[in-house]
Amino acid sequence: MARNLIPIPALAVALAPGAVLAHPGPHDGGGLAQGLAHALGSADHLIALVALALVLAPAAALALQRRAARRAGRRRARR
Repeated sequence: MARNLIPIPALAVALAPGAVLAHPGPHDGGGLAQGLAHALGSADHLIALVALALVLAPAAALALQRRAARRAGRRRARR
């Protein structure tokens, strides 16, 4: 069921891009490249991204292990 809900936020962002501006003002509207450069170019944003990656890495590793175990179980069941 969760897979069906993923397109809803993406659609909302696509239909209302001005609502998701983090820094509205005269410098908005630079596009995707400028937004990525801003996130990776400023120290506060970069620290936040690294901290988030460190927090989420164990959960991602666990999810990958579970996925591999499910696939292995399916392969054994087919034999």
